[in-house]
Amino acid sequence: MTTIQLFHFDFVYIILFFKSIGHCRNSLIGQDRIQFIQKVTTGLDQYQFTYSYRKKTELDNVYSLALRISQYRKECLRYDIHDIFEILPFLDDGELAIDVQPRNLFDNYKDISLNQVRRSTRMYYELGSEDYIVENLVWSGEKLLNSCDEELRDLILMKALFLPQKEVGGPVYFKIMMDIYNEINCKSPPTSPRSPSTMSLS
Repeated sequence: MTTIQLFHFDFVYIILFFKSIGHCRNSLIGQDRIQFIQKVTTGLDQYQFTYSYRKKTELDNVYSLALRISQYRKECLRYDIHDIFEILPFLDDGELAIDVQPRNLFDNYKDISLNQVRRSTRMYYELGSEDYIVENLVWSGEKLLNSCDEELRDLILMKALFLPQKEVGGPVYFKIMMDIYNEINCKSPPTSPRSPSTMSLS
């Protein structure tokens, strides 16, 4: 039995979806393709992620972290680079758990470990005989980094510096970023409890 035969229906659907969007991308050539890539990887200006934050009340938190995550997610959906955020399930021995549903990283980032995201990313790379799967990993990563201020971007890249190339991409950068925000949250004063989804950013 081949590896691809081990995947359950949901994952096969993801691969088929990749094929459909890949066909559309392949029709773009020359300047049209260059412009498309620029649009896909352009960062979020108004909703930029930043390392620093001000201590505001939740009511005043107009541009909250949750809002910025939502905007980034919408952009990934808009350009069809979101499916690699479906984190593939693995058993403790490293084998795929074929009877377990993939979990969306945007919805479950608190419960999914960085190692799980790395494994899932590597599997996507290994199945990425079609360029668009790798493009989704690379472009989603570039878009996230371009949506961060310099301090946060440098910190994410530093934490990912020694990871294998096939484990790096948008999902891993996103998980690292959320872990950074969680560290900030843990260091905040006990009189002002915060969660990553409500923390105010400047």
